[in-house]
Amino acid sequence: MKKLILLLVFIPTFIYSQWYKQPVPSDIQALVSIDFSGTKNGAACGFIVRGDFLGRIVYTSDGGKSWNNAVYPSSCSWLRHIQFIDSLNGYIVGDYNITDDKNISSISESDRKANPAHLYDINILESVDRGIPYRALLLKTTDGGRTWSVPENFTSGAYAYTGLNFKNLKSGYVTTQFFYNKGFIGGIMKTDDGGQSWDTLYIKDNISCYGINILENGTIFVESYNHTENKSIILKSINEGQTWEETIFVNERLTSGDFIDNNTGIYVGYNHNYKTTDGGDNWTELKDSILNNKSFVDFKLLKGTETGILLGINTQNFIPVILKTTNIGISWNETVISPTPTDLDMAFSVGFQSTDNWFASGGYEGAVIYNTDNGGTVSISENNITVPKDFSLNQNYPNPFNPTTMISFTIPQESFVSIKIYNSLGQEVTKLVNETKQAGNYDYNFDASSLSSGMYFYKIEAGDFKKVKSMVLLR
Repeated sequence: MKKLILLLVFIPTFIYSQWYKQPVPSDIQALVSIDFSGTKNGAACGFIVRGDFLGRIVYTSDGGKSWNNAVYPSSCSWLRHIQFIDSLNGYIVGDYNITDDKNISSISESDRKANPAHLYDINILESVDRGIPYRALLLKTTDGGRTWSVPENFTSGAYAYTGLNFKNLKSGYVTTQFFYNKGFIGGIMKTDDGGQSWDTLYIKDNISCYGINILENGTIFVESYNHTENKSIILKSINEGQTWEETIFVNERLTSGDFIDNNTGIYVGYNHNYKTTDGGDNWTELKDSILNNKSFVDFKLLKGTETGILLGINTQNFIPVILKTTNIGISWNETVISPTPTDLDMAFSVGFQSTDNWFASGGYEGAVIYNTDNGGTVSISENNITVPKDFSLNQNYPNPFNPTTMISFTIPQESFVSIKIYNSLGQEVTKLVNETKQAGNYDYNFDASSLSSGMYFYKIEAGDFKKVKSMVLLR
């Protein structure tokens, strides 16, 4: 009876949910951006490569239970970013192939070859002979993502749009890519008439500009990357883009960021990740060990909360990872993706359908959409304990594994250390460590030859420090 009582008490300690792969239409290589307009309507955009990039859009009208091909111009090329403005209206930015423009009927020849030389004193857009057979594209939906078309009287003025953030149906910002005889330049443009005309707010040699954040106080942040000097630049404007401040991160490649309010935000990237609590005046690196050996491509905060989702890959095995924070980056927990992804299931974008229903899209040689329906709850109760910074339990490597994996931990002082392995029912299967250890770094090999495939948990107790992580045995 005691054994039964202990088991019943122990099981609730482990609360672990998964991201599940959703069925999506075929003939799509990757879906690089996803967004929802409410509890029912959502869409994702991306591409397939067949000589040229060919654009792809899928939509859902049942809250993500099923995904279908949308209707859109066949000349769409790489579709890069999607944003819904309300329950029915939204925009997608990217580019289109000018050699197949029969379905971009609302764009005239002069618009397609628009030459904003007045912006940069050179012929930026000249002709397809330059080897750049595409132009920037803006698509609009008015039916919740089912159909997409070019807005009336749209003008391009760039080779590609790489990001967007619209405040309403008329007024919005896009990041842009231009090319010229010395290479390429990146920029930021604004429209107040739904894409009929554009003002260039920023333009610079040898950079690419990506995501745009607009805070409640009107401050604008844009992440950019200098290709020749290998540095990321976070651009900040407090006057609607008339002037820009630059914060430079040397030897960094920042890829995405989001803010919870006018002061606190996080930017993530390939090498390191940074947080500001003073509106971007100062940035500090996030140091949680779970962020090590990972490169990140997208980060979004659930508005009105301290909860965020972080997408990336493990740089040691190139397997996708999804992390969750509930305290704006102070600590993170790794989620489980089911079935276990491969290096071809890269995750690129996260979208929130509701407080608990979240989606991530991606792919490499076939599009994927993942869904979790309980807010990505991944942690166990021990993770809520205040953990000294200099104690750590690292994610096992490799993960998934067969049949052995390495479990590493660090203790700052002599402590009695216990590491136990549990199955998915909360039953103990073995003790990996159960002795006093001196301060230091330790690596232990866990051999699961006698165990069946499935999810397992390993729990460390060292003094007051307790933490649990999950691992997957895949035979």
